[in-house]
Amino acid sequence: MRRGSPSSGALVSAFLLLVASAVGAADRVSFRPGELWPADRGVHINAHGGGILDFEGRYHWFGEHEVEGEAGDTAQVGVHCYSSSDLYNWKDEQKVPVDAAAKHRYTGGELPDAPDRLNLVARDFEGGQMARDQTLFVDDDGAAYHVYASEENSTLHVSRLADDYLAPAGDYVRVFPGRFMEAPALFKHEGRYYLIASGCTGWAPNAARSAVADSIWGPWTELGNPAVGPDAGVTFHSQSTFVLPVRGQPGAFVFMADRWRPEHAIDGRYVWLPILFRNGRVEIEWRDEWRLER
Repeated sequence: MRRGSPSSGALVSAFLLLVASAVGAADRVSFRPGELWPADRGVHINAHGGGILDFEGRYHWFGEHEVEGEAGDTAQVGVHCYSSSDLYNWKDEQKVPVDAAAKHRYTGGELPDAPDRLNLVARDFEGGQMARDQTLFVDDDGAAYHVYASEENSTLHVSRLADDYLAPAGDYVRVFPGRFMEAPALFKHEGRYYLIASGCTGWAPNAARSAVADSIWGPWTELGNPAVGPDAGVTFHSQSTFVLPVRGQPGAFVFMADRWRPEHAIDGRYVWLPILFRNGRVEIEWRDEWRLER
């Protein structure tokens, strides 16, 4: 899309944003996946590919701040933060500037075996391992882990962080070698570790993947696509970003995903759905509207 020549979809989105702003951000009492989600100022939430920190009684949602048009997904202008007490209604806490050049590179530990054909671990070892789509996970004992797509997206890495969470601790493991997974989201339920991720198809959605392990270091066993029902083959036209444990509700988790709109990035939507546990698998069903169970 050329600047100054918006598509009909962009015009519709802009109109809806104006409507949302005009009526204000009335208190929400439910999730409505894929719809516009205005924060307290009446503007659609701008926190894409995000994660949530539960801190001192409030949830803090951090995600990429996108701009209008096709350049929106690559602008690298900062991270936006929102806060909430109920997960439905969010306060805009403003944009947090970040250094766009800052990248995590793993620099410690021993060189693991790399039997894959390209041996990308060995190629990158001196400079540190490549880190692309990524997430953070904090275990029950307070240990934190950095999980990221590496080796040209061909393999996921699980890297333990130092006690202050600011650098790698020096030990990591390669998982799903050669499977080309991205958008990892890790969580723990009844002592077992679960992972939801996607394949690598650019901005186009694909069937999600899931896996389980008794140890965060593996071995991991794949469980297939957790999405069920219509549009499950494209994960309801979205891609995983984070799995949120719901405070005060043991066993309740929210699957967070993005509907990327590369032609008009600022209008990307959010798909939040409950995670179900059935027959040793995790499942995600579409719901037009839903509430947290009390």
